[in-house]
Formats: sequence, C-alpha cells, structure tokens
Amino acid sequence: MRPNGRLNLAALLVLMVATMLAFAACGSDDEDEGGAQAGEASAESTPVKLGIVEFTGIAPTQLGIDKGIFEKHGIDLELVPADNPAAISAQVLSGQLDLGFATTTYHATAAAKGAPLVAVSAVDGLINPDDAVSAIVVKDDSPIRSPKDLTGKKVAVVALGSELDVLMKKVTDDDGGDSSQVQSVQIPFPQMQAALAAGRVDAIVTTEPFMTLSTNAGGRVVSEPEVELLPNGSVTAYTASKQFIEENPDVVERFQAAMRESLDYAKAHNDEALLAVSKVTGLDAEEAKGQALGTIYDPALDRPSIEKMQDLLLEYELIPEAVPMDQLVLEGA
Repeated sequence: MRPNGRLNLAALLVLMVATMLAFAACGSDDEDEGGAQAGEASAESTPVKLGIVEFTGIAPTQLGIDKGIFEKHGIDLELVPADNPAAISAQVLSGQLDLGFATTTYHATAAAKGAPLVAVSAVDGLINPDDAVSAIVVKDDSPIRSPKDLTGKKVAVVALGSELDVLMKKVTDDDGGDSSQVQSVQIPFPQMQAALAAGRVDAIVTTEPFMTLSTNAGGRVVSEPEVELLPNGSVTAYTASKQFIEENPDVVERFQAAMRESLDYAKAHNDEALLAVSKVTGLDAEEAKGQALGTIYDPALDRPSIEKMQDLLLEYELIPEAVPMDQLVLEGA
C-alpha cells in the first residue's frame, strides 16, 4: 500500500476540526477563490483541486488528466501533492482542497472521531493478491524470518496507527508473536531504507516505489500484510467533505464518472499506467517499469474490506466505535 500520515493523529484531528470551524465561520464571501468554491467558476470546465500523495496508485488519475478524460467530463483537475492523508484531510475540511486522497484506515479513524468526510471514489482499485505493492522488509542477514520475530523489535511505519502499522500488528499476532512488544517507529517512506541500513530499526513496513528500491538494495521480504489480510480489498479512497458534496453534487458526480473511465483506461493500457507512475513519483521510465502496480483496476470501493479494517481498528483500540458504512462511503462509490 499505501501512504499514510507522519503527524500525530490526535493533534491532526484537532487541527482538522479547528480548520473546519474556521472555514464555516468565513461564510461564502470567498466565492471567487479556489477550493470548494471553484465549482462555480465555469459551467463548461470546473476547476477542482485534488490532494494526493505521490505513489504508484495515483497513476490512473494522472492518465485521466493526460488523456483528457477529466476535461471531457468538465473537470479541470489540479493535483496538489502533500506528505500524508492527515494533512490532506485537514485541507479538504478547510476548503483549501475540494477532494483528497486517504487510506481507508485513516478515513475510518478520522470519521470515527468526528471528521465529516465521505469517500466518493476509488483511487486505483482493489489489492491484487498476486502482485504485492507493500511489505515488511528486513536486511538480508537479519534473524527475523517471519512476523512473529518482530516481537521486541523496532519497526519503521509511516505513521502510528496507519494502515500498514495496524496490518503489521495483526500479522505479528496471527503468526504467534506479541504486537504489544513491537516498537513502531514513525519514519517517512523515503527515509525508511536508510534507517534500516543504518540499523536504527530492525524492519520497515514500506510501499511502492520504495519497496522495490529496498529489495534492490538487498532487503528481504518477510511478509506482505495487505495481500495476506485484505486481498481484493480497498485500502485507499478519494474523499470530500459533507459540505462540499451537498453544495456541489454535480461536480462530485462528474468527478466519479471521470475516475471510473480513468480506471477502465488504466486497466486496458497497463503499459501507459507504468509510464504514468514515473510522472507521479519522479522515477525515471526504467525505474517505473520495475514497479509493481499491485492493483486490480476497479472503480467500486469494496465495502467488506473497509468494514474489516474498522474491525481491526476496534481490536487495537484505535477508534471508539465503528462508523456505519453509509456514512463512510457515498452511495454509488
């Protein structure tokens, strides 16, 4: 998978609520500026700001822009990179962004703690059980042979309570280890391999394109938690605030239609999707060709897998209660 936040979740939720309230207090005086008000800019082409993290899963969206699919649906889509879903969600709630990337884990966690966000579209489809894009990686000479051996070790995760952190805990426990004795260390994906090589951590839980870079540097995969626990599941989504959805239903519908067509195009043109990876991630074309896409391109969000992730969040006491699916995911997404 997939990228998650590197900031403290509780602090970010406070920030999100604060920015949401500040946005609401501003009323509708800023109709000419970007963000949620951009939907009024043009009847023919609506400017839409989409917050993303730069990883392989954004390839279908990039293809949709490059092939004029969003333009055909009346969407002038601007991709706005950010470091993590938490920062993106704060900007979605404040109106600085119209829509934004989230892992389903972060989305469920934020919604359970009161953030009025709703998933409106798939990002890149479903986890392909035959083509992993995330893994627990150790140095080749490490004594760690399976997840249970992580007990008592330091493991790099992109954020505490992130999707891959939760899944790492689950595979450790399922393998007979004790996840309560695993020390999760928060490190951004691009810096994980250096931390592993230097011995600052015993293992890393990483995603593409960094997984391939780590294995090319001599790393050894001990587990692929996503494909083991969530095969054919949804682990990412594009979200919008409830306010934006209520005020801009036509924009949301056109965005959904463009994403469906973009995913269908990516499915039929896998070679072009690989080239789009280089544009999104900054890898050169040869490096991009070596990446696993890890996705069954499908425009529908898989609700059972989102429910399963909520169950894991409850199991590890990361959310107070589950959120009903009709509040998490927009009908038709």
